[in-house]
Amino acid sequence: MLELRGVIKRYGTTAALGPIDLRVDEANTTVLLGPSGCGKSTALRAMLGLIKPSEGEVLFEGEPISREARRRAGYVIQDGGLFPHLTARANLIIQPLEFGIARAEAEARVSELSELTSFPRDGLDRYPAELSGGQRQRVALMRSLMLDPDVLLMDEPLGALDPVTRADLQSDLRDIFRSLGKTVVLVTHDLAEAAYLGDRIVLMERGEIAQAGRFEDLRDAPASDFVRRFVSAHRSVPMGAGS
Repeated sequence: MLELRGVIKRYGTTAALGPIDLRVDEANTTVLLGPSGCGKSTALRAMLGLIKPSEGEVLFEGEPISREARRRAGYVIQDGGLFPHLTARANLIIQPLEFGIARAEAEARVSELSELTSFPRDGLDRYPAELSGGQRQRVALMRSLMLDPDVLLMDEPLGALDPVTRADLQSDLRDIFRSLGKTVVLVTHDLAEAAYLGDRIVLMERGEIAQAGRFEDLRDAPASDFVRRFVSAHRSVPMGAGS
């Protein structure tokens, strides 16, 4: 569904990404994994068309990324990016109304997604500051799904949450991904999260792909010393995490 071909992104003389070739398979969860500054968020933004590559091309279903393609993608960032002056409900329906969808249809979609994400109905009329961190991320997830996008792009969506809330949301996300059959690209620096959520893990180092495959591939057949050290640094990852 998404493909990066020979993509390089430079800021001045510094290459933040690439050269990189990457294909994202339909109806699977691809995890971009790696330490801070490895280029994983830059790759995600290139997929969404938020940044233009210095070299190479980004394709959506075989065609150059376009405004119409961007409308078919949902996007979730770490802090949720909710409008603080709007209630959760208003945050959810603002985009559908902007696209001409009837309010009744938008409200029906809110109800559907509230049930899907286990978001409390009485929270819909609260403002973001009145919600917990986990609830704000659920609203952000619902907002990204309001227009039923073909692909869901998530940039460290759980990074700011406490461990218990994060574990609960990881479980819910995996169930949601499987039930919806969406194409998902998820950015994280956490190997355990990548192993739990990802069908395919793309481990990045200094803007390039160090190794791509299943969790077991990285764990049992590391392609380089960097891969070996990265996996070793996450000693808390259980041996069966990828199952």
